[in-house]
Amino acid sequence: MFTRFKIKSEFKRNVLTLMTGTTLAQAVPILISPILTRLYSPEYFGIFAQYVALVSLISILSTGRYEMAIMIERDDEDALNIVCLIFLISIGVCILTLLCILLFKNHISHLLGTQLIANWLIFVPLSALLMGMNQGLNYWCNRKSFYRRLAITRILQSSGAGAGQVGGGIGGAESSGLVLGNILGQFLAISSYMHCAIQSAKVYIQSVSISGIKELAIKYKKFPTYQVPSTFIESVSSQLPIIMLGSFYGVEVVGLFSISQRVIRTPIMIIGRSVGDVFRQRAGKNYSENQDVRPEFIRTLKGLIAVSLLPSIIFFLIAPDLFAFIFGYNWRVAGEYARILLPLFLLSFIVSPLSVMFMIAEKQEYDLIIQILLVTSSAAVLAAGYYVFDSPKISLALFTGVYCFKYCVELYLSYHFCKLNRMNLEQA
Repeated sequence: MFTRFKIKSEFKRNVLTLMTGTTLAQAVPILISPILTRLYSPEYFGIFAQYVALVSLISILSTGRYEMAIMIERDDEDALNIVCLIFLISIGVCILTLLCILLFKNHISHLLGTQLIANWLIFVPLSALLMGMNQGLNYWCNRKSFYRRLAITRILQSSGAGAGQVGGGIGGAESSGLVLGNILGQFLAISSYMHCAIQSAKVYIQSVSISGIKELAIKYKKFPTYQVPSTFIESVSSQLPIIMLGSFYGVEVVGLFSISQRVIRTPIMIIGRSVGDVFRQRAGKNYSENQDVRPEFIRTLKGLIAVSLLPSIIFFLIAPDLFAFIFGYNWRVAGEYARILLPLFLLSFIVSPLSVMFMIAEKQEYDLIIQILLVTSSAAVLAAGYYVFDSPKISLALFTGVYCFKYCVELYLSYHFCKLNRMNLEQA
């Protein structure tokens, strides 16, 4: 009984550590948003959102989704080889992306609906490289339970990015401040993770080899085979509003949409991300050791629902007025967008930390099917919102409905995978 209490307390301490760091880190963009909305126009927020969308899509390829294998691999020596594998993939993807940008820069700008982004596309490969390395180091620190380092790094990255963006805006660099500030934050995060990783991994460094990297790449081939296309398609789905709204209504609408996402996503993901990091580590460990994952799953699910409902209801009631008060009346429409998107982010907050069971149970093929259906449905409803109703609000409402259904399916399947593990234990 004492052991069980100790485990629960350890879980809560780890969550609290990450939640504190994440809260402080995410408080930075919230606090500086009223400043940024007065330094940068919605148009430049739209351009920055398009830049981030491109980086997010490419960064999925940068890891091959092997980062999850870092968590479920039993031996630290092999886990370190996986980190090196991710670094190699990130470098290769960076080089290929750079070549594509150099060849098709004008075509990409035309597709996004603005030539203003053309000069900043050259930085996309660098950002994708940094994000790929960041993921590998993040999961290594998570594996080693360096929760304090994870928290510190998040604060450092957010603060560095915020300082760079505010400084750029004050200095008159309206066209570049948001992008360069983001890159600065990534560099600071890499530096922080690298310091910790070197100290913890130096005892295993002699075990790193090309043959070992190849062997593990084959062993966990399901991650690039199923998880890369699945996650890429999911990311395309989530970025579709930025791409399609820009094409349909212009980058100013994209800017309003992006600030609504920025504000609503930040507070609602603070606890979810922290809980997800700890659940991922514990569930991966329990599953690999053939222990029952269901109690941890149910306990985490109840906790996420309990802490999210009341704040979500309050936000729904006051969102437009809140945006107008904080950012200025011209940004009130962004609050209306945030109200429409709230159910999507609420379910994301509850389900996303638990959907890691797809990877832990190595059921990536299910996720791939879901994401294929999601991207086609998302594109269809966004197009319907424009061609049938000619309304960005209706487009976003339809988009939210599709995502809510997707999260309900993911929750059901995630619990089902926990039950499969329990059935295997009982049969054994």
